[in-house]
Order: sequence, then structure tokens, then C-alpha cells
Amino acid sequence: MDKRIVLVFCILLSLTRFYSFGQGGELTVTVMDIAPGAGQIHVALYDSEAKFLKEHVYSQSINADSSSNEVRFSDLKEGEYAICVIHDENENGELDKNFFGIPKEGFGFLNGVMGRYGPPKYDEVKIRWTGESQKVVVPLRYY
Repeated sequence: MDKRIVLVFCILLSLTRFYSFGQGGELTVTVMDIAPGAGQIHVALYDSEAKFLKEHVYSQSINADSSSNEVRFSDLKEGEYAICVIHDENENGELDKNFFGIPKEGFGFLNGVMGRYGPPKYDEVKIRWTGESQKVVVPLRYY
């Protein structure tokens, strides 16, 4: 076999490892304090302040009555992600609010961070994803 072919093969093999999209690790979001009942737990990741709470880039759901309270994301692109979770009790796909704008369903952000009047800022609930396995906690709050 020609040495040049072997060299090209080795270079290509090393480049595929360097440029792989998924880094191999998982982001595990543990949702705490889920109130008993029906519905879905939606975990959403946002990759910019401009899209925060408007347009998620990744999301997953589990049944609220599930025995597991963990949601795992794999093959994430390296970068920053803000994390938000809602307990969609009536499964209409959104966080229901009362007349005054106060949530009627459970919600939470990374590490329990809350805003003073409304949701926290993107920078307060973001993580830096490097591809290494990481675990975070989001406790839910109900009013």
C-alpha cells in the first residue's frame, strides 16, 4: 500500500474526530419539585438572548407522572444555552397565566434562579456547553 494513501487516511480520520458535531457528552437536566398530576414537563434550551423564551433550539418532554425526572440532551453544538422548564398540565403547549400575567402552571429556570418581576435574564440562567457530560438542576415553582 502506498504511504501517501495511508497518510491521507490518517489525516482524514483525525479530521473527522476534530470536526464532529456531537462531542460525545450528555447534558442531563434534572427537574425537581414536580407537582403530582397530569401533563408534560417541557425542557427547552435557548442559544441567544434575542431568542430567549421565544424560540428554543432544542427541547424534550417527559410525562409529568413519569418515574424519571431527568431529560438528557446529546449531540449539542458547543456554545451557551439558557435552560427553561414548564409543567404543561393541560398539554396546550404553553405556560398558562392568569389575568395579571402570573403563571398558573409550574415553571423553573437553571438552579432555581428567578427574576425580580418576571423571568430572569438570559445571562443568569445560561451554561457553557463544551461537549463534556454535565448535570444541572431546575426546580419548579408553582403559584
